[in-house]
Amino acid sequence: MLGIRIEGEYHWGYWVRIPGTSKQQSALPLPPPTSLIGALAFPLARRGLLAESVGQGKIVGETIFPVFNGKCAPLSTASSFADAFLGASMFLNGKAIMWEDINKYTTVHFHATQGNPEEKAAGGRRYLEKYRTGAISSGKVLYPKGKATIFFIFDEETLSKYILPPWDRNLEETLWSISRIGSKESIFSVNKAELVEVKKKSEDVVKTKLYFPAEAGEVRTGEEFRSYKLAFWKGGWGRDDPPVFSEYVIPGSRSPISSEAISVRVKGSSYEFASDEVMILER
Repeated sequence: MLGIRIEGEYHWGYWVRIPGTSKQQSALPLPPPTSLIGALAFPLARRGLLAESVGQGKIVGETIFPVFNGKCAPLSTASSFADAFLGASMFLNGKAIMWEDINKYTTVHFHATQGNPEEKAAGGRRYLEKYRTGAISSGKVLYPKGKATIFFIFDEETLSKYILPPWDRNLEETLWSISRIGSKESIFSVNKAELVEVKKKSEDVVKTKLYFPAEAGEVRTGEEFRSYKLAFWKGGWGRDDPPVFSEYVIPGSRSPISSEAISVRVKGSSYEFASDEVMILER
């Protein structure tokens, strides 16, 4: 089976928001699989390498504009080929720090009008001063010149339908065009990128630094303190594509944010890139 292995580094760090929490701006400790797939989708779309048949609407830049019953609902281009990826994961090669500070933001656009007498008299909620600004906790992960390693496993037959031929060459060249992982400010430089053959593991217990779905593996007794759990999600590519959340096991520490190999009893399947670089999948 083919996989992708990328080594690179963040310039200052990164931040990732949870879908549906636009006012709550605390950041996740690590970018989830959707952010990794999105990081690859952006340069593919920018270079015009996505097949015309991808998605259900017109591709403009890094956005798909599908139309359902006459209604346009923009989606990320990542939605067009996310089903080709069997798994995506990563780990940090160093230590990062979560930072949150309080800032005064315009918050009126986060409020839905309730239609009460006070709002009606003012002409709408946006005209009431008490709703115009608010103290918002803004989070980010500080990781200057921080190195990270990114992994993907994909279905070759499916992915080859989504990328223009020669799909494998176009894909490998595009890996070097990844410029951000997380928000658009989360600048990332690729130092090494390659398509690799990954080997399916037959062992019941493996050691890995890569995060994985909690249902796919069980941390060995005595090593629970060397990992923590986070809620990541599938989907959530647009307003009409709600995310489906599931729990992931993150090997390493939450504070400071770091990755380390842990022993896991595999319930699904596992594929090895290198020593301590094993991706655990639900199936």
